[in-house]
Amino acid sequence: MGRSRRGSKFSSMTGHQKRYFNESTLRRELQEEFKVLEILRGKVLAKRRAKHLIVALLVAGVVLLVLLLSLVTGLGEAVILGGVPLTTAALIVEYRLYSKRVSVPGQLYNEEYKRRVGRHLIRSLEVDLEFHPDKGLVEEVFLSAEFWSSQDYHSYWSEDCLKGKVGNTRMLMAEVHTTRTSDSSTVEIFCGWFVIADFHKHFRSGVVLEPDFAEAKLGRLGRALQKLGGNLELLENPEFEKAFVVRATDPVEARYILTPDMQERILALQASRGRGVRLAFKGSELFIAIPNSIAGKDWFDPDPRKPASDLLQLRTIATDFVKQTTACFEIVEELNLNTRIWTKE
Repeated sequence: MGRSRRGSKFSSMTGHQKRYFNESTLRRELQEEFKVLEILRGKVLAKRRAKHLIVALLVAGVVLLVLLLSLVTGLGEAVILGGVPLTTAALIVEYRLYSKRVSVPGQLYNEEYKRRVGRHLIRSLEVDLEFHPDKGLVEEVFLSAEFWSSQDYHSYWSEDCLKGKVGNTRMLMAEVHTTRTSDSSTVEIFCGWFVIADFHKHFRSGVVLEPDFAEAKLGRLGRALQKLGGNLELLENPEFEKAFVVRATDPVEARYILTPDMQERILALQASRGRGVRLAFKGSELFIAIPNSIAGKDWFDPDPRKPASDLLQLRTIATDFVKQTTACFEIVEELNLNTRIWTKE
């Protein structure tokens, strides 16, 4: 059966109340925005066409130059064998330099598309959040959670920041990508969403929860090795013990934070967000790292080859946007962050 393109609805959950907005209404509201975006998209395509033309001309120039030199010098094959690597290297350098200049319009188009579409989506959802596609999480804050050190990765970038309040809880959520590069490959260290939420309690030390892959794979041996490494055991919940490695400098405070109820809520969060979820209680904030289920996924980025008003693209981006906005509310609800069981000290 074919799906109707008119009157389709996206939904999100705020607390226990569902919110809907109409796809055709969204497209109608964005008509003026699409006109501006089409101008930016045209600049991106023009730059790309110019890049392809320049590369073609450079390749043709290299071939002609090598052939001409081989004829003039009479060295033939020697010139070809010596000249091709040098000119190829020069061509690669020029291509990379030009590609950086070409990427600027593409980046501006991405940011403008996300800013303009995101603004309408936020208004439709009626949530107390702001969306900043050109802003992300500061690297120092990312490192302060102590999930990874700066030695674990070589590159870091962050964008698509959602910031505001969910009930009584201040929250920030941003997309983060970290990679490590070797001679032959680039490996993702973390690619996903990083969340910071007000926990309304100041911690003297801190608690870090990481996925317990060792015990899952090595059983009792993995557990013994973790004890040697300083893992805190919470024997009242064997399921939690198997799921997470707990690092804490103050075991008493850690047990104070990780009550049986909180352990159950964290397990529910892991079940809904994936086994790779990490949490840290630091200062008066809760840090959560949620890896993407799809490696290398870039959220909300439009394809400049498609018209800004392309329905399928708009539907996909709107669905992803609603999914991540909804995640803010679900995390607060799953961890019961709006219930103030402590006072800040």
